[in-house]
Amino acid sequence: MPPGVELAVDSPGDAILRVARRAESRLFLVAPFIKAHALVRILEEVAPTVSTTVVTRWHLMELMAGVCDLQIWPIISERRDDLVLQPRLHAKIALSDSEAIAGSANITGAALGWTSPPNEEVILPAFGEYLRELESMVKRLADTGVLVDDDIYNEFYAQLDKAGGVIHSEPEPSMDDVPENATPWMPATRDPADLEALYFGNHHRLTESATQAAASDLVALEIPPLLTSDLFHAHLSMQLLLHPLVRKLERELATPRRFGEVLQIVRRWSGEAREPAAERLQTLMRWLLHFQADRWQYQKTRYSECLVFVGQKATSAIPSID
Repeated sequence: MPPGVELAVDSPGDAILRVARRAESRLFLVAPFIKAHALVRILEEVAPTVSTTVVTRWHLMELMAGVCDLQIWPIISERRDDLVLQPRLHAKIALSDSEAIAGSANITGAALGWTSPPNEEVILPAFGEYLRELESMVKRLADTGVLVDDDIYNEFYAQLDKAGGVIHSEPEPSMDDVPENATPWMPATRDPADLEALYFGNHHRLTESATQAAASDLVALEIPPLLTSDLFHAHLSMQLLLHPLVRKLERELATPRRFGEVLQIVRRWSGEAREPAAERLQTLMRWLLHFQADRWQYQKTRYSECLVFVGQKATSAIPSID
């Protein structure tokens, strides 16, 4: 294994920055999804004398979903480097003069661990015969793809604009945004209706802070573009179904519990102080009652609010198949 190149599980971003930093004359960055802010962070580590080639793919639906950016072309063009399109690309590789890494991580903040919550990714170093095979593959990808110029960029830009533009996009993080031990995603949008407003293009009525919160949630939930309202609700319901805190609440709230009792469950799970945990719980309750109305009930007594999980009762009514 080359000195300094390590298995990158917790910090794939550090691994790709090391390759970029140590490149002497050439650098290849290969990934189907590339976000402009993540690419800029990598290129800042590249010496001015290094020739860089970026290989990616542009599909209209993916561009609309905001998982990749057309804006990488002006960045690459200004550096007088090359951008190559390979429509069936799935490989993720960083290759310099004498080393390479490959794995699951795209060049996005979430994949490289620069946004919260980060993706679960892995990057492996290449050496020996594996390195030579990767070099051959990257050369083939660069030589057989379509070289982007201003005409191609402008045509893609026009088609994207005609289709309605980017629905949502990954927010640009600062270097200090992501904690070392990031907790699982939690809803940031206090009113679930704001999430739908942004997704369906009615964001003109939202405040700047509400827009930022909704954009962050849309990216974290990886919501596909062009869903109908029913499919949008179904997607959100399924994402909530897989959340570890929601699963815990399902087990704990088969009988009604007062807000204070539920808050203690959330605090034990998150490790937070009372005030931020209470705010998270209020937001999560709104989401559950909005997107999973058939699974949760809200009751308000004279002294407290109660949340009760009724999904199991609904499920038990479905006949079993022997």
